[in-house]
Amino acid sequence: MTRTALKHHRSRRQADGGVSLFPFLAVLICTMGALIVLLVVLARQARLQAAQASLATVAKSADKREELQIALDDVQWRIEQLQYSREATETQLAEARLRLGHIEDHARQLREQIAQLQAAYRELQTFDEQGGHRQDQLRAEISQIEGQIAEARAAVADAEQAAAQRKQSYAIIPYKGP
Repeated sequence: MTRTALKHHRSRRQADGGVSLFPFLAVLICTMGALIVLLVVLARQARLQAAQASLATVAKSADKREELQIALDDVQWRIEQLQYSREATETQLAEARLRLGHIEDHARQLREQIAQLQAAYRELQTFDEQGGHRQDQLRAEISQIEGQIAEARAAVADAEQAAAQRKQSYAIIPYKGP
């Protein structure tokens, strides 16, 4: 084709009213390429953010697990302390009951002795005329026993005061019944 033929051919295509699609397609393909690049970048960044969020969740979970473990350890320690306290309280209670039993027994014996002494004293009064010497011995014995009674009463009062001053403790004792 010659030059004039080419010119004529070009002018005929333009005269046909046809639109050249090449520039439009080129722009469309370039736009799509740029969008694909943006999509790849955004997808990568979204994956990174998801991974960071997952790591943060795992870290929070580990922190919560650690807090729960600390709380569990604290509760177990408290249980051990309460069990130890309960055993100590039971031991103290048993010892206090034993001491109280001894004191009550001693007080009962002293009351019996007082009753005997009072009977002897009455008997002594009735036989006052019969034996002054015997009466002096009995009076000495009575004063000696009254001294023992006063000492025993003081010991009982001291024991009661010590029991009153001792810090009260409580124990939860399980009921083992039907």
